Amino acid sequence: MSKAAKMDNVFANYAANNAIENNISNTSSREDFKNGDLVIAVLDRGWVFVGFVTVLDNERVRLDCCHNIHRWGTSAGLGEIAIKGPLQETILYPCEVVYGKPVFIMKASDKWFT
Repeated sequence: MSKAAKMDNVFANYAANNAIENNISNTSSREDFKNGDLVIAVLDRGWVFVGFVTVLDNERVRLDCCHNIHRWGTSAGLGEIAIKGPLQETILYPCEVVYGKPVFIMKASDKWFT
């Protein structure tokens, strides 16, 4: 099984088994997301991760079943992979759980699962 296929299975299993109802509002972008949603988070010191978010308090988040986005592989910035999912040139390193203070968070599309 390819690395991408394994990641798809991990994401799909987590999404299916961990639906969380708590709504969280991201006022910096005026875009709503919920705990348990798949997001791309830029954390302090520039670390970039994709994973399932839980907002812990006003300053910290927890990302479950996540991957460090080592190389975006985009021509149009981080938003491109948020919308299109990982590209051929994107390099991801798997992580289990990451805690951090977000600089910003953007929702990731369902294309991360395909």
